[in-house]
Amino acid sequence: ASDMYYGADYGMYHSIYENLHWMETVVDPGYHYHRVMAAIQGFAGLRLANADLVPLDWAEEARYWRLAYRDLERAAAASGRAVPKLDEALGLVDSWETEAEGLAADVAALVGDAERLGRAASELAAVDRAIARLARDFHRPDGRPDAPFERNLFAGSSYETQKVSGSTLPGIRFALDRGDEATAAAEAEVYLGALARRVENLKSIRAKLAAVR
Repeated sequence: ASDMYYGADYGMYHSIYENLHWMETVVDPGYHYHRVMAAIQGFAGLRLANADLVPLDWAEEARYWRLAYRDLERAAAASGRAVPKLDEALGLVDSWETEAEGLAADVAALVGDAERLGRAASELAAVDRAIARLARDFHRPDGRPDAPFERNLFAGSSYETQKVSGSTLPGIRFALDRGDEATAAAEAEVYLGALARRVENLKSIRAKLAAVR
């Protein structure tokens, strides 16, 4: 899945006036921006598909998780609550970032060694699959307790709580927004398990790469 676009939402967005005429006369006559964006999407897809190893930045993702936890900490404090297991979670995010940066260095060293890369081609398929599957670390098959179809641990939506403090870390956040500290504590354990899984999977991939000769 990918979300790329120019600028930001505007007055006609999703209105009955946002039609073909509006697009061709006001927004993008000649569809020049459309073509450029299609090219960017295409090149990104080709880069992902043809790289020796999937070129995804897991360290940057860790930093987004850290920001999400800090944002949740502020939101909880504003309502007189605390994020359960916050220090443990941030410690795991730190470990995740460290391992991810190490993985990036390992991949760069391998890809930069043409001879070794050529010898390892048959072995890298399994490593590549493991890297691609890292995104599953934060998928919860049964969904949240209050929303079984909401299966993403990082971002979600709330239909039961009118005033929510944000959309990230939904399992913990929405429980705290409702004042349900027991559920928030239980969800915090789910998140710790997922974060620990991410760290271990990164370590496993690094071990696989180290074994490639």
